[in-house]
Amino acid sequence: MDTRLTAAESGNSKYEGSACKRCQGTARWVINATCVACSNKAATQRNRDRRELLRNALKAAREKNL
Repeated sequence: MDTRLTAAESGNSKYEGSACKRCQGTARWVINATCVACSNKAATQRNRDRRELLRNALKAAREKNL
């Protein structure tokens, strides 16, 4: 992987940048320069939270209808 601009010009979605403060990873997204590992971890957590919210809403709706 190259610098951000070179990666963008080449059509790549990732590049090797500076080390992340949280995980020390160097792979970063071209579009917003965020750490790939940390952004994937955050997306996974958001999905878990959303599923839990939906589960609780469905459970409350079922209990309400009983």
